[in-house]
Amino acid sequence: MEESKVFKNIWRFNAIVIMLVGVLGVALALFACIMIFKEITRDRSVRNIVNIEESPAKKEEWQLGGITTISGSDLFMIPLHSEQSYSRGSYSKSASSTRNHLFIDVINNKKYWLFGKNDYLITQTNQLPNTRYDEQSKDTKAILYYVVKSDTNNDKALTSSDLLTVAISKPNGKGYVELLKDIDFVNGYKTVNEKSVIIVFQRDNIGYSANIDLESLSISGEEQLPSVQP
Repeated sequence: MEESKVFKNIWRFNAIVIMLVGVLGVALALFACIMIFKEITRDRSVRNIVNIEESPAKKEEWQLGGITTISGSDLFMIPLHSEQSYSRGSYSKSASSTRNHLFIDVINNKKYWLFGKNDYLITQTNQLPNTRYDEQSKDTKAILYYVVKSDTNNDKALTSSDLLTVAISKPNGKGYVELLKDIDFVNGYKTVNEKSVIIVFQRDNIGYSANIDLESLSISGEEQLPSVQP
């Protein structure tokens, strides 16, 4: 009789354990489903992407960014950002990007845009020289831009995966000129002196270097980098 009670108690205990395990399993499965649902329906935000695919669900908002002072001048620049949002069934997607720059001359109160339209993607903007050959000289002599002008990989968007155009302008945004076109990737640049910058880049998967003259806003001395010997 005592043995029977012991077995009944063991059976009850096992039943309770099995029930608790089952409840825990259901709770974990429910939690996983909730997390998956949140992941599927959450707002997906990306940067430096301009979607050019025409869609009735696409909305685009424009907003000015923060002020950047042009070193050694009475000028400052303000980026123009676009925020594109899309509804994709059960989830939404948004993409932000820099599309233009507004230049303001504080002394003369003149205001003008870098581009006459907002069709491009500006992936990077740098004041040159940004590393000083002469520590006494801190004036910006030119502004360098990395610009995506067209969808070269046909993915219906302007991104850093498309071919780049490297361009330059005077500190006030005037004199804009394109120095390099159809660039795969810019490895970087380095100040040679207060009038010259060397830039290293890749075109058609081949490495090159060139010199940028900060006074004439021109490029020269383009050379292919040495290849690795097998």
